[in-house]
Amino acid sequence: MISFSDREACNTTATRVWTARTDDVRPEGNFLCMPTPFKKELQVKSDQKMSNKDVKKLKEQSATTFNISNDAAAALVGKDVALRKTGGGLIAKLYCDGAASACLFEIDDGRPLPTLTALWRLPTLLPPLLVPPAVSEFVLSGADLMLPGVIGMAEGVLELSAGDAVCVLVSGNPAAVAIGRIAMGGAELGAALKATPRPKGLAVEVLHVFGDTLWRYCGKPIPNAGFSLGCKAVAPLGTDARATPPPPPPPAPAAVAAALPPPPPTAKSEQSEEEEEERTDGEDDEHEADGDAAAPVVPIARATPTTAPLAAPDCGEGEGEGEGEGEGEGDEGEAVDKEAKDELLRRCFLRAAHAIADTDLPMGLNAVWAGKMRPLRPAGTSLELKGSSYKKLSAFFAAMEGRALCTLKQPAAKGSSGSKKGAPSAGEPLLFAIGRGAHEYSSFEPWPIEATAEARGGAGSGGSGGSGGLVARMVLSDVFRPLEGMRPLFEGQGHVDRKTYYTLADALDVLARHVAAARSGGIEGGGSSSGGAVGGGRAPAASDVIVLDPLLADSLYKGAGKSKGGGGGKEGAGAADVPVPTHLPYNEICARFKARLEPWVRVTGGQLEKPLMRPGHEPPTLTVQTQQRRGHMVTLVDELEVLSIEPEKLARALQAKLGAHATVYEAEVKSGAVKRSVMVQGLWDLAVSECLQRDFGVPVRCVHNLAADKKGMHQKKEKAATNVRRG
Repeated sequence: MISFSDREACNTTATRVWTARTDDVRPEGNFLCMPTPFKKELQVKSDQKMSNKDVKKLKEQSATTFNISNDAAAALVGKDVALRKTGGGLIAKLYCDGAASACLFEIDDGRPLPTLTALWRLPTLLPPLLVPPAVSEFVLSGADLMLPGVIGMAEGVLELSAGDAVCVLVSGNPAAVAIGRIAMGGAELGAALKATPRPKGLAVEVLHVFGDTLWRYCGKPIPNAGFSLGCKAVAPLGTDARATPPPPPPPAPAAVAAALPPPPPTAKSEQSEEEEEERTDGEDDEHEADGDAAAPVVPIARATPTTAPLAAPDCGEGEGEGEGEGEGEGDEGEAVDKEAKDELLRRCFLRAAHAIADTDLPMGLNAVWAGKMRPLRPAGTSLELKGSSYKKLSAFFAAMEGRALCTLKQPAAKGSSGSKKGAPSAGEPLLFAIGRGAHEYSSFEPWPIEATAEARGGAGSGGSGGSGGLVARMVLSDVFRPLEGMRPLFEGQGHVDRKTYYTLADALDVLARHVAAARSGGIEGGGSSSGGAVGGGRAPAASDVIVLDPLLADSLYKGAGKSKGGGGGKEGAGAADVPVPTHLPYNEICARFKARLEPWVRVTGGQLEKPLMRPGHEPPTLTVQTQQRRGHMVTLVDELEVLSIEPEKLARALQAKLGAHATVYEAEVKSGAVKRSVMVQGLWDLAVSECLQRDFGVPVRCVHNLAADKKGMHQKKEKAATNVRRG
């Protein structure tokens, strides 16, 4: 057990004891932030496969350096190792295994150090130092670790000399947050931790930290729930690492709750943790009062070594724990198990419904099940129809239709004009529409794409439910923002945040609630006309004739008469050209309200750390084109930085997939910036587009193939590269 008697002192001094190097310092907050070596994007200048002899030497060196067995060294290094050298300001060597992830790196002194990815798989490689969660915020910002921020260390640190490698752990989290070199001998560090008051000075020079470009180069893995993309500090396990935790999900049966994202900790649990810490601190104080000196060497719980692949951002602990509940407990246990499976099926359908666009409908039920619900289920869970109360797929979707969550329709007869190519057989019902106006749909909070079985390559029981791609899929969503004249109507319904984006269903729901409130007398000047439907605050029907109150009239017509070409008039001067009626049918109100919304496209998932927003209906696109250079046909992939796709990673994937040489091509544009593209030998526009969609999760709408319409300059279906001669 680690003593935290000086925790408050560490936390209060953390904001003033962090210093920076003298070169390239920049103020950030109330401390100086030092850029870590891996600050800028890595530029790989050379890439060569190591011989078996060199790989054997590297394994022997690793076994000696880290004091591990030969088997552990083999698990660390792997079989097929590539040596990649970087340039562009940072000269480093990266030893990458067959999965294209760096396992070791060298910076200047020729001593290989493990990456965080490798250290998470083999946690005993480096002896750790322990810091409180508050200190991790400064380490993640690029600061070196100072003595006042250290609250414990492992016994192995005492045997180290100045310059040896150590890792940094956050109290309560077994995964390392940083790797660096110790600034003094282990014995000297132990004496400094015993001293009262604690001396100031450098403890660890940080070389590699969670969130830097080397971590990005390794694929942005997440070790456990204490880490998250873009987190400001690492949290102990059992707490949320995100700055703004999401609202808790709706209540679910216990068996399902274990597999779904966990709710934030309650005040009771936080209070019990604080009481436990105070009790532990009190026990430590009693031991110190007896005259026993507090030793700086403390036992630190480490995770057991594992070679399992690291997961994407975690959706919660205890995944899949609810699948066996109730077994052997009679009919009551079976009923609870069925209820849990029914609830999981319902939530997975809602998650799939949020991922299905209206343009994709109608869709066969089997396609929804296999292509949407199973890949988007929480990682570690299994969808079972036979074990549920529905038994069959048709019965489950009929139940969802009964809850107004969807509309089913029988397909047109085979061979009729209504059937389209690729549609299911006449006997299979179609998912015709999704009930986006239902409260159950709008109140559902989808779990992130990183927490799905598809993002983790089908992890968990139930087999592979995803595509097995390299990264999580990107998701396109059409969202809207109200114009300035529509703001008062939204604010009247409690939507005062001007930065909020709404789905079309949410925006129309705001309109419906405003009309219903006006008809019930809650808004002055609104309601139904004498020829309309009855009022009473119910949801309006399409044929109802609605009297336009001032807020509704402004939302539909304010500024509508302004000329986009500009006539020199004042704001709203041209609005008189458009007559404002006193009443309209509700379906016309919805159509005009929808046309007045400002369209945006939101891109989430993939390697994006935060949602990417683009105005209009068109999403950001990558361009694939073909050119002729020096007598050879090449395929170029541009605009990769828009969707945060690393050019080196794409080049390696294309070279392995196509068997053609692929490299990163750099060109300087007029602004002086460097534009980085991937160039592949031969005409491979179709194969490159397929690789981007399948292996990198890029939606079809985000890939623009410029070579498709170029005669003689595009890939044919059964044709190899044109620059390969066959004798």
